[in-house]
Amino acid sequence: MVREDRVLAVACLPDGTQAALDERGRLRLPGGRAGRLADAVAATLASHPATALAAAGDSVLTGDRMGTVHAFSLTGLEQAALHSGRVTALTATATVTATAPAAATVTATASGAAPSPAPAALTVYSGGTDGTVRAWRPGRPPGRSALARRPCPVVALHAAGPYLAVAWADGLAELRRPDTGGTALFRPGPRIRAVAATADGTLVVGLDDAVLHLACRACRPRR
Repeated sequence: MVREDRVLAVACLPDGTQAALDERGRLRLPGGRAGRLADAVAATLASHPATALAAAGDSVLTGDRMGTVHAFSLTGLEQAALHSGRVTALTATATVTATAPAAATVTATASGAAPSPAPAALTVYSGGTDGTVRAWRPGRPPGRSALARRPCPVVALHAAGPYLAVAWADGLAELRRPDTGGTALFRPGPRIRAVAATADGTLVVGLDDAVLHLACRACRPRR
């Protein structure tokens, strides 16, 4: 039975709106309407339902049952066919240029972290039923190789700083560093519902009745 009030994902949109993706793949907004971008995404999903949702910088990200990831912004729409089968998880990081010389990185995902209003570059991470995790920068062709591949679907993703947290359907959680290839593994036993990473390398794992915080000393390169 499909229930419209069952939430598959939540995200904080660029205008600060807290949005939810319901079980029908439609965007639910407080009061039914929000800004131009949110309204445009909601109108699109009304006829082309999504299976995953995230937001970062000035973009709203959705995935669909065909394996395509869509990046909506007020400047247009970018999309890439990244998976064979349904997209099950999305997260992204947006690198922003501040008034200081150094750049800062902020993240926003289905867990609802606040996005930056002025991103310079967006990196999208997606997972699917095909058992792959892929990275894509809107505006550029997607890479051919996957960041990770296993014989089971991806359940959840979250990126923060240099870290990427991945949860798999067989109960495995990973804290990855895509820049070095390092990976720390954890298998709590029960089914994993959600994961999050912090910029200092903490892995947070959400179970049915518990939330675990794991301080990972290092992510070892995979061989």
